[in-house]
Amino acid sequence: CYFYKENYEKAVEYLDMTRTRANLSKYTFRTPARLEEEIRNERARELFGEFQRKYDLVRWGIWYEAVTDNSDYAYLQLNTANSRIKPCHRYYPIPDAQCALSGYVLTNDEYLADGL
Repeated sequence: CYFYKENYEKAVEYLDMTRTRANLSKYTFRTPARLEEEIRNERARELFGEFQRKYDLVRWGIWYEAVTDNSDYAYLQLNTANSRIKPCHRYYPIPDAQCALSGYVLTNDEYLADGL
């Protein structure tokens, strides 16, 4: 949260708490982009095996890119009707009941664009 509030000093402080507990060296701040990447990587290492990674990647808006960039499987790379992973999957769908309750202010436009 501190990172996204651009309080990088406090973000590094909390990152270092985790790193110190894991007997790792303290993080040296260089750029905001590198700090964001390190926070994401540290969260992945810290929560490995706890099934949080997809939720984090979706929340950060990078799930689709992370899956397709790190995959050797050709069918994941294709954006076809038979592809199991589509660009709309970078977001979770909004339940139809919630769309109706909002008067259709909330929509699943990306899912509709991908034919889902």
